[in-house]
Amino acid sequence: MTSELTASIDDGSLCFSYLDSGALPAAEDYVTLLCVHGNTFHKCECTYLFLLRYASSFSIAIFRKLLPLAKDYKLRVVAINRRSYPGSSSFIPGELDALESGDRALQSTFFRDRGLEIAKLIVWAVQALHIPPPTAKGGGICLMGWSVGNIFTSATLRFLATFPEDVKI
Repeated sequence: MTSELTASIDDGSLCFSYLDSGALPAAEDYVTLLCVHGNTFHKCECTYLFLLRYASSFSIAIFRKLLPLAKDYKLRVVAINRRSYPGSSSFIPGELDALESGDRALQSTFFRDRGLEIAKLIVWAVQALHIPPPTAKGGGICLMGWSVGNIFTSATLRFLATFPEDVKI
């Protein structure tokens, strides 16, 4: 069983739990797949905000079965737990209020901030996990969102041009 690890960004003020299938020592051209999980829908009528605040059962565990298969496909799988999921930093009071506000500017800022967090995680992963650079044969990193996780990966791409230079990926 693979244990959960922790990535720290923003000088340690934000932590993200993650699983890692590990580097492929015999290959320098493997692709690293950074996976962002979705949410669980239970047998109730739940709003997306409810799921962000309280759902935590659909996490990086969804990717656990991929880990032992990754090397056969020249992949490294790194699956991160989003904020407020086990092992990752919780949202602070008030952060999620933007989603209920009806104010599109506040909502946009909320998602920009989540995209920036993922961009910082990518920079962290490239440096700390020694991700091989992209070449014509492979290498590099690929960002993947599962289900609702795509909201966060899309926010990373959508707001990329607005991020500080040190996190532009």
